[in-house]
Amino acid sequence: MDTITLTPTQKKNLRILLLIGLAVFLLFAIPNAQGAENEYMLSVLSQDESFQYPFLVSVLTPGDTLLETIKNFISYQHYIYGYPFYIISSLAVLPSRLIYGAEFGSHVQLNLLLLRQLVSVLPMLIALGFLTWLTTRFKSTFKSVVLFLFLLSVQGVTRQNLHWWHPDAFTFLMIVLTFFFLDRDRLHFGRHFYLAAITCGLAAATKVIGVFFILTIPLYLWMGLRQKKLGIKQAAQKAALFVLLMLLVVLITNPLLLIPRTRADIIAVHRRHNDDFAKGWQATGDTYQRGFLSWIPVLTTWYGQGDMLIFAVLSLVLGALWGKNKMVHGLFLSWVLPYAFYIFYAIANKPDHYMLPAMLPVYACIFTLADIGDGIRKKVRTETKPIPPLPPRKFLNTIIAADLAWAIVLIMLTAQFIPNVQRGQRLYHQAMTAERLLLACNNSPSNDPDGRAVNLEDGRWYLMEDYDYTTDPETRRFTAVRGPLEVQAVKSGGQQVWACINAVEAEFSARERAITFKHNHPEIQVFGPDGVELK
Repeated sequence: MDTITLTPTQKKNLRILLLIGLAVFLLFAIPNAQGAENEYMLSVLSQDESFQYPFLVSVLTPGDTLLETIKNFISYQHYIYGYPFYIISSLAVLPSRLIYGAEFGSHVQLNLLLLRQLVSVLPMLIALGFLTWLTTRFKSTFKSVVLFLFLLSVQGVTRQNLHWWHPDAFTFLMIVLTFFFLDRDRLHFGRHFYLAAITCGLAAATKVIGVFFILTIPLYLWMGLRQKKLGIKQAAQKAALFVLLMLLVVLITNPLLLIPRTRADIIAVHRRHNDDFAKGWQATGDTYQRGFLSWIPVLTTWYGQGDMLIFAVLSLVLGALWGKNKMVHGLFLSWVLPYAFYIFYAIANKPDHYMLPAMLPVYACIFTLADIGDGIRKKVRTETKPIPPLPPRKFLNTIIAADLAWAIVLIMLTAQFIPNVQRGQRLYHQAMTAERLLLACNNSPSNDPDGRAVNLEDGRWYLMEDYDYTTDPETRRFTAVRGPLEVQAVKSGGQQVWACINAVEAEFSARERAITFKHNHPEIQVFGPDGVELK
């Protein structure tokens, strides 16, 4: 397989990104090494991880016979995710399995650290690196570093890197690698085209979303036809081989699909799951809506302010129509359109990480306008006879236009990057304090909002939330109190308390919960334990 030859500048930029990636990997390892001291703590702090963990332990638990051991490894039972997720998860905890043997499952914190770092953080870092390559080629140190840092700062990315062991990062990496191999193929329809089929198949085998290349591959084949790289018959053959190889990867990596009864169970699980996500969680009694407008709060909370989202989408479209790498931008656009349409109009629940595969390729194109400005400047500076030189006035206007393009990009990036970092710091802080908060006070309140008066234990310290939803604006006060004290609460107002281990932890819990509550409910008037209103 031919290799990519990098210039000295590209090699330097690659080394810089690798160092940044290593620093970020280590930074996330600190909070990811917390919050899973045992299975109970994990169940309280991370319900999804807690639900998945026993399945992984079962996969790696030896049976009484070799056949039973193989059966345990293959029959993973958690069919909502494809088997590749449990394969890479098994590889991630292999050191723990080799060291501790059959008892490895009791080392929950070590295993979750390995899973979070190697199944979530590492694939995401690699995917963002490949995205940066696809749109910058590492030719500019400034563009490469700034784009990589900006992608890392997206709040949805920060969130999925903290206390998060899920298949999303691996699936997204397979999606990005599909783009990478199509780009490497350069319309030759050779080995890289079929490598793209393999990575597309792995994405589909893990979380189904590989099927949303439904427009991308036809577009790529059309590009080949348009440039006379292949004929109609060849295009049909290439398309058939791509789909066949993709399906073969799905079957090989999900061998249970070959067993009729198990295949029926897997299909039934996915149908129920899709039904739940299409209608919302009915058991909660909440009202769910679908459509683009209903997803705006998710986008603006986790991915960017409205003006930045619009600018990024326009940059993607601009790049597909007039950019210096129209093919890559066009492929991105052909992926984002069907996937985003499906999410907006088929998913009633609003998991923020569902938008990652759509938004990150869009954000990878934010330098499009600056690239066009650079192209204009380069053309003007290299204008020579026999082509008449540009008149001074036109020359000046062109340079101003190029600089204006750069100014717009930098303003948009700065305006979004700063709040990204600020919110990311808050998410990181929450992950760092989650374990201490869990241990500081009881998980269940000492009184319920049922109107009954409860007498607090003499000398015991409590975290108290004093709330009133009848005022305008609604208020909530977080304080540390010491018994004896009588408290009472109803749904519209009152005092709820949680018993804490001492005064320091009660004060700590009151302060942290006040900050978190204000962050999640900015419309409510919130006061911390010092009596000062949080802004």
